[in-house]
Amino acid sequence: MSRNPGLAVWPATSTHHYLRSFYDALGRCGSHVRIDGLPINDRFLREHSAEVSAIHFHWPEFIWQSQDERKWADRARTIVGLWRFLRLARRLGIPVIWTVHNLGRHEGSDWLDRVGVGIIRRSAALAIVHSEQTRESLTQEFDVDPRKIVSMPIGATPSLLPTPESRVETLETVGLTPARKTLLCFGLLRRYKGVDIALDALPMLGDTCQLIVAGKPHDAAFGRQIEAMARRAPNVRTILEAISEQHLSNLLNASDAVLLPYRRITGSAALLTALAAERGVVVADLPYFREVLRPEPDAAAFFRPGSASDLASAITTFLSVPLEIRNAAAGRLATRYDWPTVVEPVAVHIRRLTSDLVPRL
Repeated sequence: MSRNPGLAVWPATSTHHYLRSFYDALGRCGSHVRIDGLPINDRFLREHSAEVSAIHFHWPEFIWQSQDERKWADRARTIVGLWRFLRLARRLGIPVIWTVHNLGRHEGSDWLDRVGVGIIRRSAALAIVHSEQTRESLTQEFDVDPRKIVSMPIGATPSLLPTPESRVETLETVGLTPARKTLLCFGLLRRYKGVDIALDALPMLGDTCQLIVAGKPHDAAFGRQIEAMARRAPNVRTILEAISEQHLSNLLNASDAVLLPYRRITGSAALLTALAAERGVVVADLPYFREVLRPEPDAAAFFRPGSASDLASAITTFLSVPLEIRNAAAGRLATRYDWPTVVEPVAVHIRRLTSDLVPRL
């Protein structure tokens, strides 16, 4: 056995700032990443099993969803290969950890997705969830043993983003005026996130607000839809590409509120990024958002999911609260959800799971 076995993680931590923040905090608790970007390969696992105390998956559905959607046979073969890989891990005595970011594909799941997620669910010795709603779904709908589930809010890292440039300079660079209230939608732009709802709401606000939509569209057709809607709405700027951390920091600093008009959600790193930047949010009234934002009512306003008119009304109400009150409340929430605090329960479960002295569940 290797002297210092650690976690083998998929995907690589470089693929998302959430992963970098999570594993940095987890490492401070003694659970270090040993293999970053684990190949789903039986031979590799056999050769490196002595280095691995546990395997940790995030978004495992992308293992088979990366295949051409039209070639279901290729996707099926990938899922079968994953099943064999997980069976080998079990034979080698390596427990599997699954962070449940999604219970189904946001753009719609087919039978292969359900089979793949079911394999992961049954293989996991520990499931990490970001909300009580997801915990309830696992226990009630999928009959997962509650002892195998640990709740961990997504963390916030105030120091993650670079120091922003001035608000005036940022807005003038994108062709907007500092005189209007600035709203921001950011992140990977997927249909379930409701950017179209924000674009429909903006004309209802008159000439008082302007909107920036920043991020790479999930697919080209949705990108074209966003561009077409933006051309019809007043005071909108779209930046339909991957956004650097510096650019995101600038945009957050220039905004008066972040819009998260999601149609559904199990967890949102974008929410915690906004709070870490001390920016309040206007969000769809969904259980996850309620759970995270409950401690600081001044940090958020809620609207009826899917309703552009209700979103416009919520924006107006939220912006009537003084900026310093909204931002201070957001900052306090970010402190409450700092990574070293939220990760501790997970670290405890991983230590128990990987200990030779305590029986595994």
